[in-house]
Amino acid sequence: MKKLAILIIFLLILPSVLFSAKGKVKNSATVPENTDIHYTGKYCSVCHEKTPVKGGNKFLKFGGDFTQLCKCHGYRPGAYIHPAGVVPSEEKRKKIPMDFPLKDGRISCSTCHDIYLQCRKNPRYKIINRRFLRGAPYVSRTTLCFRCHDKKKYRKLDPHNQLTEKGAIIVDKCLYCHVEKPDEKTATFKEVKLIGNLEALCFR
Repeated sequence: MKKLAILIIFLLILPSVLFSAKGKVKNSATVPENTDIHYTGKYCSVCHEKTPVKGGNKFLKFGGDFTQLCKCHGYRPGAYIHPAGVVPSEEKRKKIPMDFPLKDGRISCSTCHDIYLQCRKNPRYKIINRRFLRGAPYVSRTTLCFRCHDKKKYRKLDPHNQLTEKGAIIVDKCLYCHVEKPDEKTATFKEVKLIGNLEALCFR
């Protein structure tokens, strides 16, 4: 009878023990560097000193410096697709959506990334919005870019469209690959001067 009572007590306690272990917030000191902490809802202490206050202090480590908070992704020239800490021009500022917040008037990681979105456990969003971009999912990455940038100013140049409507040669297009415009009537291939390796020019 005594053994049965102990077994019943054990079975009653076990679910709560398992639940607390499952829902426990991981300490940053115990999180391996290769752990993907996003969309798990249990690695708060990696970025926060203590539980953040809704609408108030977030208690972020490193004074909220995202270059330190997101150091897993590296921070060196050329590592990030967009500069952070820059003040957008008046022209750009007018085009930035209201739900793309600036930090002290400057572009920060949280301007394009909804940081809080990945703090919660959400396996579905981890698939459709892995990088927790604001307004995602997008058809392509540039769709996000053109919410702030003027698409017309970023059109790729077609160097092969070399003639005007009247059939005249557009010299500037020639200089995209050539040191100087060759004589299209007499120049041989050996006489053509290119600005670099032919194969590299064709694939850029």
